[in-house]
Amino acid sequence: MNHEQETIVTAPPVLVVVVPCHNEEEVLATTNDRLTALLAAMTQRKEVSERSRILYVDDDSADNTWREIAAFHALDKRVGGIRLAARVGQQKALIAGMDVARRYGDAIVSIDADLQDDINVITGMVADYRHVVQACYGADVLQADEGHGRQGGVQPCRLPAYEPSCRPPVVPVPGAQHLPARSHSDAGL
Repeated sequence: MNHEQETIVTAPPVLVVVVPCHNEEEVLATTNDRLTALLAAMTQRKEVSERSRILYVDDDSADNTWREIAAFHALDKRVGGIRLAARVGQQKALIAGMDVARRYGDAIVSIDADLQDDINVITGMVADYRHVVQACYGADVLQADEGHGRQGGVQPCRLPAYEPSCRPPVVPVPGAQHLPARSHSDAGL
């Protein structure tokens, strides 16, 4: 396969936005409002599938984070959550969320619950995914690289030897309308 050739994914992908959370009660309502609005806009523009979701991962919060997630789910079935039985840290919570998300989505984007990064770059990441860019990453600030002219923000990264089989598997769930709650301690959603 010619590595310069791009393949365009024509069907809107099922996007799962994974949000690890630990004691995020104070910011979660704003985060959820902004992410659901972005997801709705992307769905309306047909950039992502109507089956796209937001998946919060509660890393054993001591505050009302889990109650907030459950309330979001009660109002909007595009929002789901998993609750970890013990504090494992942000990276392991993210991995747990990605493990669940890969079963339901074509593309996964992670973002911190405080939205310290610009959520609008998600649109560009999905566009890159649809043009078969296998990995995208964001950075708070990328210094201008002399000779390369990099600016801050998302830098798409093409990986060599793309094969369609490298995409995360999608496991169909008959009759599922939303991400089911899977928890080590609570299946409250």
